[in-house]
Amino acid sequence: MPIINLGHEVMWQAHGASKWATVILIIAGWVLATTVAAGITRALRRGIDIR
Repeated sequence: MPIINLGHEVMWQAHGASKWATVILIIAGWVLATTVAAGITRALRRGIDIR
C-alpha cells in the first residue's frame, strides 16, 4: 500500500508521437519474436526428420 506518491507513473507514460512509436516498436518486437520462434521450430523439425 503506497503511502507517498512520487509521480513516477506519469513520467513513464508516452505522449504524442512517442506513444505511436512505442506501439509500433512493441508490435515489431512481437512479430520478430514470433518469426524467430517459428524459424527455430522449423530448424529443429528439419534436424529431427533427417532420413
